[in-house]
Amino acid sequence: MWFDALVVDCLWFCHSKKMVIPGTEDMVDAYHDYWHHIKYAVIGMFTQAVIALPVGLFVMLLGK
Repeated sequence: MWFDALVVDCLWFCHSKKMVIPGTEDMVDAYHDYWHHIKYAVIGMFTQAVIALPVGLFVMLLGK
């Protein structure tokens, strides 16, 4: 998750003109918003942890 947020999103996506969706060229400021990528990476980690906990417990109980 951190690799995706920092390297892929902040270094590659925010600085590559190839990643700009046609018709959104006027939204350059939004593409360079690093805080958006970091914030949603943290939210995603907590969300995945909440989902992974019951699934992990279920799998653990299946193994017994």
